[in-house]
Amino acid sequence: MPRLSLLLLLTIISFASTRASAQDPVVVIATKIANQGSYVTGYDKEFKLIDRTSGRTWTAKNFNNNNSAWDNIRCGAKTGATTATITTDFAITDPIGSVDVEVSRYKTGSTNRMTSMSLLVSPNADMSNATSYPADISGLPTSTGTAVTISIPVAAPAGNMYYRLSVEMPKVSSEGVFSVNSLKYFPVPEEEVEGKHCGTLDFTDKECIVAAYSNDGTIASGSEYAESGTNNLDGAVFEVGDVCVSLSKADGSITPRWWESNTISPELRLNPDNTMTFTTVKDGCRLLEVKFLQGNANATYYNNLDASVSTNLGASALIDKTWNAPDDGIVNRLTLVFSDYCRCGSIRITYIDENEGLAGIETITVGEEPAEYYNLQGVKVTSHRLTPGLYIIRRGSRTTKALVH
Repeated sequence: MPRLSLLLLLTIISFASTRASAQDPVVVIATKIANQGSYVTGYDKEFKLIDRTSGRTWTAKNFNNNNSAWDNIRCGAKTGATTATITTDFAITDPIGSVDVEVSRYKTGSTNRMTSMSLLVSPNADMSNATSYPADISGLPTSTGTAVTISIPVAAPAGNMYYRLSVEMPKVSSEGVFSVNSLKYFPVPEEEVEGKHCGTLDFTDKECIVAAYSNDGTIASGSEYAESGTNNLDGAVFEVGDVCVSLSKADGSITPRWWESNTISPELRLNPDNTMTFTTVKDGCRLLEVKFLQGNANATYYNNLDASVSTNLGASALIDKTWNAPDDGIVNRLTLVFSDYCRCGSIRITYIDENEGLAGIETITVGEEPAEYYNLQGVKVTSHRLTPGLYIIRRGSRTTKALVH
């Protein structure tokens, strides 16, 4: 069986114990040396930025990296005004609600300041029929200092779109006066839901792995596969809020591994027949979503509360893989059995605690208008198939909540 390679760029280490945590970006590119595809000098060149973990590329135009001597890319030329751009060479599947641009070089003087910045969004790779969203740069400092993030909201988000950052620079007296350090593409903000929690289990964080390691408490970098290897994670247990995540060799010939080397970023490696189990540890909690961020999971299975049902996360590919709970089901235990190699850096877990926010539930009275029932994802369900849980009930223009036991 061929090994499927995948490294992850994601380095977010967080668990938000609020009702709805801040969302992670779905795509990130840093302009650092490691991601610069060519050595260039001058401000009239075109080269690639490469996310080494996913293989995705961006085209940078009229930026300079000083033959990769700079750990970012810069624009602004003495020869004349320029338009510097960074364009995705791929369509982003998720609807993007905003793009954050981190910059760290900006200088005073009208001739050395960026004229404008905008984000172009198009359904076409050639950026035809693009919609332009101007960035608010009024708060940008007037002198060089620490990194500053400029956030550009997208008013009409849609899936499968291409994105271009455009920086308008005047003719400058000092070249390279403006730098772009990174771009982060954020999904449309999720709707606020009572009791909803999101947590990220980050396998790029060595300390996180050590804390959950069940054997001798040490993890070694390198490529050990021996059963006695210190990166053997068989039996390791992690906690993400009210969800317990455990790894097991199960029937596999190779145990789950933590991996790192000089050429490979830290990651989790799951092997054929290994299992990963997600279990809610608090009454009233249920799983909504488990997302392998650019993971590779093929032919996986989940166990429902009252029945065992099989599902498939799709063919092996270097893209995000997501399991979603059934619309009318309650899942407090999810077991994934991997039939192929899986390499991932982060897993995002979303669950709901139905005990939160119940004090404000209104009493439902029978009215003249028929009741329509919806789950917390906004999906309409039939009243005779309701399972225990929290529901939204609409009667005409009136909307209430009710807990079904």
